[in-house]
Amino acid sequence: MRERFGGYESSGEGYVMDNSELKEVLDEVARKGEEALAERRVLLEQAKEEADDRKESFDIERFGELYNLAGDFGPELSPKDIERLEMEYYLDNRDCDTLEEFAKRKIELRRHDAG
Repeated sequence: MRERFGGYESSGEGYVMDNSELKEVLDEVARKGEEALAERRVLLEQAKEEADDRKESFDIERFGELYNLAGDFGPELSPKDIERLEMEYYLDNRDCDTLEEFAKRKIELRRHDAG
């Protein structure tokens, strides 16, 4: 027996969405992802301004000398990869004041399959 619950149809084993409902959900997820990325970009600029004096500036070339980027990203980094690393450095690792500290943290996380 199938019942409908708020746009979802129950088959007894889960909910079944038709293609238009699935597209609507996926569009909403994509929109929220874009909004979250835009918010992180604003936060990144603020964090960079606040960290000018105490934190080493992010430099992908220097970071690549300290950390094996190919292990995470393959042979080539995309601009999105670089942006993600910069966000990770400034927003997610605020206590790392140097690229060397950040590299050591990433190495430790990789060692424990957590990074």
